[in-house]
Amino acid sequence: MKVTKKILNITLAFIVIVLITAAIGSALTKKPFLLTSVRSNSMYPLFERGDILFLSPIPVKDNLQIGDIIIFKTESGSLVGQGWIAHRIVGGNKTDGYLTKGDANEYPDQVNQEGLIKPEWISSKVITIFGKPLKLPLLGHLPLLAEKYQKNPYVLPVIALILAIAIAVSEMTGNRKKAKKSNTKYELALMYFLGGLTLSVLVGTTMVATSEHIRMPYEVSEISKGAILGSNVGVLQVGDTIERPLSDLENKGFFPITVIITSNDKQITFNHESIYLKSGQQLEIVMKVSAIIPGKYEAIIHLGMFFPVLPKALITFLASINYWLAVGVVSLIPGLPLMLYPLWDKRMRRSVMKEFNKSVRHIRNSLPVV
Repeated sequence: MKVTKKILNITLAFIVIVLITAAIGSALTKKPFLLTSVRSNSMYPLFERGDILFLSPIPVKDNLQIGDIIIFKTESGSLVGQGWIAHRIVGGNKTDGYLTKGDANEYPDQVNQEGLIKPEWISSKVITIFGKPLKLPLLGHLPLLAEKYQKNPYVLPVIALILAIAIAVSEMTGNRKKAKKSNTKYELALMYFLGGLTLSVLVGTTMVATSEHIRMPYEVSEISKGAILGSNVGVLQVGDTIERPLSDLENKGFFPITVIITSNDKQITFNHESIYLKSGQQLEIVMKVSAIIPGKYEAIIHLGMFFPVLPKALITFLASINYWLAVGVVSLIPGLPLMLYPLWDKRMRRSVMKEFNKSVRHIRNSLPVV
């Protein structure tokens, strides 16, 4: 029984780690990472809406073959605007593009060979074992439900925070008799820590996903001006000063957020560097580039959207050092009470120390005697 329980706990912990890693990776890369939720029944009965599929990256697109199930997002054709799609390759090649089709669909996705899937539109392919996809049935319904709140990305962290507080209150006011055993207290301490860590990761992922990250190449020349592909600044002459609209920010949530704009380039300034954005408020961010020192530059600009769990001045200070430092510190605050609660509770603290000392003794006994 104990062995089965340990295997179950390890399995659940592995799933949680994979889900957290997938959430962070997807937020940073803006595409499915490790996992994806199925949004339709176009591949039924192989998999259906609400299933979670395991993905593998495609380092070389030449490895794709007819029969592979790929994850792609089109930029032309009939599937534009449908988001990330999981369909099977039924024809085509790397040069001309791939023809795709859902197993449950009567016709291919591309009509008259228009809108063939280009290799750069493909993010990954579904992991299969003997032709069957590696999947978690039905567990994808929660992410699909969360998509309804894309216009209000702060709903999920608030729900998670409410659930975390409810769990903590339940523990502090519940029947203590159920938690007398030392191993039960230790497992409960681990649950609190993992719950706080999950909350912090969810908050951090949400902030990164709702923020904007801009990479802008430009050049400062002593003799001429010009244009650079992919840059709205181009080549400036020493002494020039230009202003360009950078972004239109809007707080689509229901409570204020702190917006911090930073850049690694001292020649770039903004009309707002930190602001408290109220619910429903919109704000245009304008950047000013002063051409002072000749050279080629690649500015990285972060328009960071932060939960106001710390004073604006402190978040601004952290972001001025490093944007990711600010994200890490702000993300940690909501989950910190849950993670530290086992150290505050006397019986939990005693149980954790007992297990820690037991582990240390076990390691010492395992070391060879010199």
